[in-house]
Amino acid sequence: MTPISFIRRQDIAVRLNGGQTPSSIANNLGLGVKTVYRLRRQFRQANGSFQAVAASVATKQAFSREQLVEISQWLLQAPKLTLAEIRQKTVDEEFFGTLEEVPDQSTLYRQLKKMGFQWGKVRYSDPRAKRDVIKYERCAFRQAQDNGLDPTNLAEHGREQLPHLGPAAERLGNDS
Repeated sequence: MTPISFIRRQDIAVRLNGGQTPSSIANNLGLGVKTVYRLRRQFRQANGSFQAVAASVATKQAFSREQLVEISQWLLQAPKLTLAEIRQKTVDEEFFGTLEEVPDQSTLYRQLKKMGFQWGKVRYSDPRAKRDVIKYERCAFRQAQDNGLDPTNLAEHGREQLPHLGPAAERLGNDS
């Protein structure tokens, strides 16, 4: 998205000083209402008037093609690298001088998505398992009850009734 020209910014500031509402300015100039509100925040002076300011230009250097190819090699060798680790590695490999000079994580993410890399939510369980740990422990406890386990006297008989049930049954045995 291209920045709004300085002449157009001056026109918005004059209209704001004249008392027009942001929605009427947006309708007259063909801009979004949010854009006019954002510019109004930027233009507001201490005395309550509005003064146009020039658009800011990004000061960070973009990733070059060679750098992106090298980063893709890193990801092929170590697919679990996070975006923060990749940014740090670009500094370690002397692509950039400091971490502040490295483009933002969202920029890196967009570039890598264009190259075909995908990130998903972290999974802490085995996706090939038929059921998770809690469901397994519940099922095992039900089986033990079917086989004669009495949860009311776990403290009296100790752990000899619980050898195959896992951590949930052990916690039940320790609570008494």
